[in-house]
Amino acid sequence: MGFGGRVLACVLALASAGLAMECPAGFFEAAGGCFVVHTQPSTGQTDLDWAGARTLCQGLSDSVWTVDLAVFDSSEQLAAVSEAWITIGASYPYAYPYMWIGVERQGEAWTWLDGRPLSRFSNMWRVDYPDEAYDTGVYLEDYGLSNGANVFGRLYVGNSGHKWLRRYMCRAK
Repeated sequence: MGFGGRVLACVLALASAGLAMECPAGFFEAAGGCFVVHTQPSTGQTDLDWAGARTLCQGLSDSVWTVDLAVFDSSEQLAAVSEAWITIGASYPYAYPYMWIGVERQGEAWTWLDGRPLSRFSNMWRVDYPDEAYDTGVYLEDYGLSNGANVFGRLYVGNSGHKWLRRYMCRAK
């Protein structure tokens, strides 16, 4: 094997080692990402806005993991989170369809916190979203719960002017 082949083999070995790393305690794995959902303990009034949720996520960081509001690498990863949420979401203290995630509006564009654009044509958005009238934070919406069915279902990205939510999803990297 030549020098270039050995370098490639080392890079692949390091990448594989990173993929094998377990998620931090309390986080769940979905399609290569480590996620956790936090919720306020009661259904009462909340003042948790997008910026506050982001601060809480960042407070979970440690010397090994950097944590922020959740971003998704692909629609397939969001689908994997949706599948995991069917089981995980049922264990939360009450049904609630919304949770803050790491998308923000910058001018006319929507971007993930890691700087990648989120096209307004992405299949991650719920139908008729993004709503260009709102500059507020972006959230995941559990479509099953928001339609009145008490089942956990497909998660979609939405924004419709919510200023405060009771849940937020973080991702550790």
